[in-house]
Amino acid sequence: MERWFQAIGEGVAHSLDELLDRALAEGGPLAPDVGRLVSAWKLLLRLHGRTGRGGCRECGRAQGRRLCAVWQVAVGYFLRRLPEAERSRRG
Repeated sequence: MERWFQAIGEGVAHSLDELLDRALAEGGPLAPDVGRLVSAWKLLLRLHGRTGRGGCRECGRAQGRRLCAVWQVAVGYFLRRLPEAERSRRG
């Protein structure tokens, strides 16, 4: 597996794990739902893993160094931080 893709995958997994940890620590009524959502995202991302030729296992065709749409959404939501989200976390 390409190292850059592995790094992205680890970053997304870390973000999902942090989300689950926060939900469980707060212990609210939505914690089980967050757990299911995190598990579903992890499964979806595993299904869309890279082939030896660099393509997505589910989407099929080799896309070179590009990510399939599922991975693009995961990166957008779990790795990138919107400025509004950063401000609200700080204060």
